[in-house]
Amino acid sequence: MSRVLFRYTGIPLIKEFGNFTGHAGKWCWWCIADILKELGHEIVPLNWNNELQPGQGIFDAIFSIQHLDRLGSVSNESTINIIRLTASNWIHHNLLSLNRVESLNKRRGCDLQVRRLLPVRDNSSFDIADHILINGNERSKGTYPKRYWGKITTMNTCAANAGKDITLRDFIPEQREFLYHAGSGAIHKGLDLVLEAFARHPEWTLHITSNLRGEQDFLKEFKPELDLPNIHYHGWVVVQSRHFQFLLKRIHCFILPSCSEGQSPAVATCLTLGLYPIISRYTGIDLPEGCGIYLDELTIDAVEQAVLNLPDDKELLRQVSVLQQDALVKYSRETFRDTMTGYLKEWL
Repeated sequence: MSRVLFRYTGIPLIKEFGNFTGHAGKWCWWCIADILKELGHEIVPLNWNNELQPGQGIFDAIFSIQHLDRLGSVSNESTINIIRLTASNWIHHNLLSLNRVESLNKRRGCDLQVRRLLPVRDNSSFDIADHILINGNERSKGTYPKRYWGKITTMNTCAANAGKDITLRDFIPEQREFLYHAGSGAIHKGLDLVLEAFARHPEWTLHITSNLRGEQDFLKEFKPELDLPNIHYHGWVVVQSRHFQFLLKRIHCFILPSCSEGQSPAVATCLTLGLYPIISRYTGIDLPEGCGIYLDELTIDAVEQAVLNLPDDKELLRQVSVLQQDALVKYSRETFRDTMTGYLKEWL
């Protein structure tokens, strides 16, 4: 049995959390800890915001979110160091995020804050690491320096817990409404582009399921768009809730023009629910060949043209069938657990 320092997001590492219905990324961290216990390892949890307590001794292995900073006192040459990355390289991520906010402020003559910036770090953690897992695809991996690619293993995220009985989509709702579903960072995720595109088309209906309470400057700036009769802001909505299920019966397509991700659990979730994707390639999601729409640019015009160029009903349903069945396997909790178990067995 190995003694493993597990630095993670700080969610409850209790059995009941296995049924968590909120953000899929939180469940993933619970699952990794549960796998380590199942494999017989002793884990010592460390919230990534907390300092390491003295007197811990040397660990056989360290499994850490994002980096290995400040952990040198509990490792030596025999310690197995594993990093799990959940975002693109900070240089890439911050540059794109800054560019998006700068572009918006210039376009609208406002001064909105930059959010979701990653801390500036050197690459010393990657030099030390034996294995690096990235929540994402080859595009996400490619944002990191090439000399580390040999250490980096790509792995899919999982979708949010939508219940056991997900119905395969075989219809297009009469309402033909649209969804923006994402976490915080409205500009980073491209909500501004979606709002301005839909403001041009009062015949299109948009539902926003995202918690923007911490972004009052954005809510104030986009109040004219958010007050339009065809745009509905719901706040964060859990996908298993009756409210989300009601919306799902009206929605046929979701849009996420994010400028940087490791891999988006929101996109994975919407795909498993049978919604048609209009997404940026920066979401870290690989769509099946010939299915869905990737945005070539992160602009209002690109979002508008993507909606205007949706396939006809027959073709849309064909693509949705492929997309949903692919996603139900690729982003399932079972697949995540099996894949992670295989890596941890091999590395530890």
